[in-house]
Amino acid sequence: MNRLPLIQSRITVLGAIFLTLFAAVFARLFEKSIIFHAQAQELANAQHFTKQELPPKRGSIFLRSKDGPVPAGLTAPKYEVLVVPKNVKDAKEVARTLAEKLDIKDQEKDIFSKINNQKLYVPPIKRRVDEAPAQAIDKLGLAGVLVIPEHVRFYPEQTLAAQALGFVDYDSEGKYGIEAYYNEELKGAAGSIVAEKDNKGRFINVFRSRQARDGSDVYLTIDSNVQYMAEAALKEGIEKYGAESGQLVVVEAKTGAMLALAVAPSFDPNKFNEVKPEDQKLFLDPVISNVYEPGSIMKPMVIAGGLDAGKFTPDTSGDFSNKVTVQGFEIHTAQDKAFGHENVTKILENSDNVAMVFLAGLMGNDVMHQNFKNFGFGGKTGIDLSGETTGKLLDLKQWRDIHRATMAFGQGISVTPLQILRAYDVIANGGK
Repeated sequence: MNRLPLIQSRITVLGAIFLTLFAAVFARLFEKSIIFHAQAQELANAQHFTKQELPPKRGSIFLRSKDGPVPAGLTAPKYEVLVVPKNVKDAKEVARTLAEKLDIKDQEKDIFSKINNQKLYVPPIKRRVDEAPAQAIDKLGLAGVLVIPEHVRFYPEQTLAAQALGFVDYDSEGKYGIEAYYNEELKGAAGSIVAEKDNKGRFINVFRSRQARDGSDVYLTIDSNVQYMAEAALKEGIEKYGAESGQLVVVEAKTGAMLALAVAPSFDPNKFNEVKPEDQKLFLDPVISNVYEPGSIMKPMVIAGGLDAGKFTPDTSGDFSNKVTVQGFEIHTAQDKAFGHENVTKILENSDNVAMVFLAGLMGNDVMHQNFKNFGFGGKTGIDLSGETTGKLLDLKQWRDIHRATMAFGQGISVTPLQILRAYDVIANGGK
């Protein structure tokens, strides 16, 4: 029997098995080599290259005065200390050094816990660091430690016009007031730098950079001297009458320019983080955010609208008692006094609620509602401050006679202090 074909067949099978095993081993070695090379390259890049953001300088805010612009919101150079744990050689030594240089020795264990790993990013060890300790750390050249310049907002006039200004939070975002309204214009745009670094983490070659674009400055119409006087007068008034709070606004009638916006109680925007959560309503500007029923101070706007629409004249008159009934509701004069015969001038002089109901009836719902709209009630004034509310003006479809009657003397409608101020400004300017 010829066994040669059988032997040849077995050799062929063994050869195929050997080739298959060799190919599998080779493929595995090739795969590991490629992956190892990629991982090694990634590690090398992480150790020798870095991308760092270049923060822009926030624009300044200025008040005006007869002597020129007065700085109200400025930016000071500070630093933040960052650590890239993956690049740190001795986490224990780095934690000890940073805790000492930053004067936070009680946080040494926390720093060590934060950086003793292979992460590429952890939150900053400390922000708003002064120049001296920041430079001291930078000169040490600690691997994995970055000292990055940042810009910190401060307010040299402290509480002056605080609600109008607002503040900048720890993420460099404007909150409330001018800081929030003009945040995009003020903050500018960050730049960046991609650079090679040596084994101590120091830059040795810059490959790509984009310069930061600093923010624009903002100049307010608020006059620093008028603001000081307004705040002093407001404080005196609150103490005299035992009030809990108050606002005092000064506007240039011809132009509508805001000269002072005083609010009490106030806060120091340099220390916004010290304001307790339950007291953070202090951040809001009540001149534009608080709403209330104005009462009798609404009467001049109602009369102005009726005169303008030709629904009555200054000589229009009538005889009025101390009360009037509208849709089953009794409306009385403030002192429950009957003023008798009055023309429009006397009605306003006596602040007669009953007579105002009569004038509102001559105007009708459509004219009166449109008059309120013309004066800006029920909408925003457009002032460039964050947080403005609209007040409340019922839609015309919801009006009944009782609504028209009570709104004639400022009840059933809600407004902001600024809306009332703007309305009186219109009257002072002859309707303009």
